[in-house]
Amino acid sequence: MRKEAEAWLRISAEDLQSAEVLFERKLFRMACYHAQQSVEKILKALLADREVDFPKTHNLLDLNNAIKKLGYPALITDEDAVFLEQHLPRALSVRSRAFAFRSAS
Repeated sequence: MRKEAEAWLRISAEDLQSAEVLFERKLFRMACYHAQQSVEKILKALLADREVDFPKTHNLLDLNNAIKKLGYPALITDEDAVFLEQHLPRALSVRSRAFAFRSAS
């Protein structure tokens, strides 16, 4: 496996562990966010391992479609991708505001 793919998988495992801890603590929105991040990085790992260039994106549907174009079965259903993506924009918005606040200080 290529080093870039291995790096994506390592980070994906950390996101999955975070999602599991957050889920156990009933912090469901953030658990979904980290689950989405984990799936995103798994998809990117597969693309990187196959040396497929992919755009800088968080869109699971786009990444999953790129996987399907390689002839692999979908790794996630479209319905599950949409469910996970519903929580991403809100989380990214909060993160962006936090970084802007920190930079202004």
